[in-house]
Amino acid sequence: MKEVKKIKANNGSIVATIIICAVLLAGAGYLMVPAVPTASDIALAVDVPTAAEVAALITVPAAPAAAEVNTVKTDQIWELIFGSCEDEISNKAETHVINKVSNNLDDLTDFIEDNVVDFDKITNGPTLDNDETEVEVTEIGYCVVGTVEIGDDEDDKSAIVTLIYDFKYEDDSDSTKQKGSVTVTGVVDYDEGIWADRDVELSYALN
Repeated sequence: MKEVKKIKANNGSIVATIIICAVLLAGAGYLMVPAVPTASDIALAVDVPTAAEVAALITVPAAPAAAEVNTVKTDQIWELIFGSCEDEISNKAETHVINKVSNNLDDLTDFIEDNVVDFDKITNGPTLDNDETEVEVTEIGYCVVGTVEIGDDEDDKSAIVTLIYDFKYEDDSDSTKQKGSVTVTGVVDYDEGIWADRDVELSYALN
């Protein structure tokens, strides 16, 4: 009977030992299982680029260079529409400025005498150089093209006329004959486009 009890006791020890080993193995297994990463762990592990770094990677294509504007067609259309009106103003303005200079030739002569260095006297001129005449129409005003009226019949017309007058003179040192020229600029305004109602302003400059 005692032997039997001993066997029972041994069986209890074996069972207890098995239970203890099972607990230890379970604990060891738990420690060996890797921890599940959290969201913050993942965020720290991923290298997220900054906004500046992303912007640096974006390449914006350069805008194409602006093509040179060809105004030939525009000029041709302008000439076709306003050419006759411009020609009329140009011719009128040139005539009126030349007449104003001729009627005030003493003013031009006085300007030459007062501004030419070592001037003694004019021996020839001043004479208009027709090849150097330039006229710029600055305001067309009212214009009729065929049956089409452009602008208002009370609009002003204006132009700038540039003339060159040549002259010869003697200097006051040894009576040597010299040549000179004066640029005469005439600004012409036609009030309400009326040819007779005009204002002509002259200015002079030695060349």
